[in-house]
Amino acid sequence: MMQDARCKMQDIRYKIYFLLLVSCLLPLIIVSISAQISDGKENKFDFLYNEARKDYYSLVNSKELQSERANWLNCIFKFESIHKKFPKSHVADKSLFTAARLYAELSNISSDETDIEHSINLFNKITKEYPHSSLADDAQYMIGEIYYKKNNYPQAYSSYNAVIDNYASGDMARQAKSKLSELSKLYQPPDNKSPVTAQGDRLSTVNGIRSWSSHEYTRIVIDVDGSVIYKQERLKNPDRLFIDIHNSKLSTEIKEPISINDGLLKSVRAGQNQKDVVRVVLELDSISSYSIINLNNPFRIVIDVDGSLKREGIGARGKGQGTEEEHQRIPEKTELPLLKSISKIVIDPGHGGKDSGAIGKRSLMEKTVVLDIAKRLKALIEKKTNYEVILTRETDIFIPLEERTVIANIKKADLFISIHANASKKRNAMGIETYFQGIPKTDEARETAARENMSGIDDRYSDDDNILEFILADMRTTHKINESSQLAGVIQDSLIKGVSSRYEDVRNLGVKQAMFYVLHKAKMPSILVETSFISNPEEEKRFRDYRYRDQIANSIYDGIKAYVEKTMVAYRTE
Repeated sequence: MMQDARCKMQDIRYKIYFLLLVSCLLPLIIVSISAQISDGKENKFDFLYNEARKDYYSLVNSKELQSERANWLNCIFKFESIHKKFPKSHVADKSLFTAARLYAELSNISSDETDIEHSINLFNKITKEYPHSSLADDAQYMIGEIYYKKNNYPQAYSSYNAVIDNYASGDMARQAKSKLSELSKLYQPPDNKSPVTAQGDRLSTVNGIRSWSSHEYTRIVIDVDGSVIYKQERLKNPDRLFIDIHNSKLSTEIKEPISINDGLLKSVRAGQNQKDVVRVVLELDSISSYSIINLNNPFRIVIDVDGSLKREGIGARGKGQGTEEEHQRIPEKTELPLLKSISKIVIDPGHGGKDSGAIGKRSLMEKTVVLDIAKRLKALIEKKTNYEVILTRETDIFIPLEERTVIANIKKADLFISIHANASKKRNAMGIETYFQGIPKTDEARETAARENMSGIDDRYSDDDNILEFILADMRTTHKINESSQLAGVIQDSLIKGVSSRYEDVRNLGVKQAMFYVLHKAKMPSILVETSFISNPEEEKRFRDYRYRDQIANSIYDGIKAYVEKTMVAYRTE
């Protein structure tokens, strides 16, 4: 009996111990299970977000995918779904922001107002649902950008001000102040509040006016020490063109008018039109067309004035003007080569001086290589022909991009060849390619032009409309686009044939077109040759060998010779 009682007591103790143990461990078990459930959810929305990002990168890196609206909407739907299913997750605001940006980018292609509305609605949703998100100020700023692009200045003003008022410590406040400063030249709010500028009351300084002229062509460059907004207008009686440069002051160094008197322009003068506006006036004589663009690094405004089109029956017009019929006639005129003979060639060794160009892994600089190739080519042409050859630079000096084309135009060259060494972030990139002025068709072509235009074209020229306007400005004044493409093709073929005869694994990257400022407004067939990749270890090694440079020079010469022969045959058979 006593033994049975002891057994029962022991069983009771075990049960008590078990219950105590369970009661202690149960909270830990519950916490562990909850954590696992929570981790499962987090893994799910993280997984979906990462998958959506993959689709996003595929879309933005493929022009083919971008051509189908369904691909855009499918990607947008995936990001919106993440926000709807997991609104409290750490990727909800990111998903909304990406969807909003995709709608904004889609609107640039579709020109569909509903896409813009969707974009604005999603950006607004971020500011309302996630006011403390690091993306809230970005979203508010993007709304301002959309309205600014649509020329809805009141809404843009309100949106930029909201960034400053609601997110004063955010990283977008300074940019919003800068945009308000720009906007102040186009719009004043009803209460006449002066927007805060990014640099206080500082005005940019117009510190120089440069000019080059001939009887057929004149280029004026206005140097400014900061980015500015400017407006242009042409007036009659007397005939003049003026450029109002806002938020700027005139340097005390600029005093007397610049006398031109080349048959196109009489003079150029500048004055402080208002306390924050500098007016530059071109007194016109007899012109047929003009174009104005601005360049960066440093900022300058470039005005090209042309007189040669008058004799060809195209009336005087400014940039971007002209009828569709006239635009159609321009390319039609260049179906056959117009060159009758060669007497003068301008060769442009890229970069120079403070601009080293691309630099190889073993520190070889593009500016050094291309100058040597240009000198070898010049010597070869002068030895074998009676052509005059002019180098845009013969030493290691810096020449702005706008001066290089001017040299060819003022000297009335028959051909313009700009020589460069290529570069890529991909170390295995190699090969030879030749460019002529045109609308870029690949991302690689855009990247090459962007690198060569490092001190050139304003990035506002990245959209298709501005690129087309840029190209049309060339076509209206030079009529050389087709001739340039023919020259590029012959030179490229000659380079591949010549270099391949002595070196292995020479890749033919073909003839391409892109928007190079160094070719802008050239009045003769003009090309840019990317001789090889200095960023590639093997091709950098070749560049160090004078025999390789000699081969490139010889191949370009053979291409010039072939082009002239081909052109003369075409001319004789017209």
